Amino acid sequence: PHAGGCPAVTPPALGMESNYYDAATGVYSWTEPPGMAAQQKAEQNRLSASAEDALWLKRANHIEDALRLERDVYFGFLKLLGEEHRDTFSAANNYADSLFRLQRFEEAKTLLRKAVPMVRRLLGNDNYLTLMMRWNYARALYRADGATLDDLREAV
Repeated sequence: PHAGGCPAVTPPALGMESNYYDAATGVYSWTEPPGMAAQQKAEQNRLSASAEDALWLKRANHIEDALRLERDVYFGFLKLLGEEHRDTFSAANNYADSLFRLQRFEEAKTLLRKAVPMVRRLLGNDNYLTLMMRWNYARALYRADGATLDDLREAV
């Protein structure tokens, strides 16, 4: 502790956001608790590797297998990073593409209905991922059973 009994506080490093109080040392810092960032990064890497495996399955025309893996990757990123993260958007887009390939248009439409406005707001209208998600959403709207005139307008 410094003079006056206050714990030592280290200025935050650029880009560090979370406050962490280590009760054992009585020191505040602007880092994650020990091991937390490493665990999160390891899980993020595992999910990214699974996403790559799913793409290879899709290329080999094993769409059902790819779909199961992409669903797990999407929900994993959703839990780990939240719904407004680029990796979650990418996983949602890959999952929707497999749903579309299996002609499960309603499921693809439901998945993308909420994600497309978020990706447009966060990444912008001209971003490649935004354009791909909008394309998949338009395909799902157009091909879904009972597509209404409003659906077709929304698709374009």
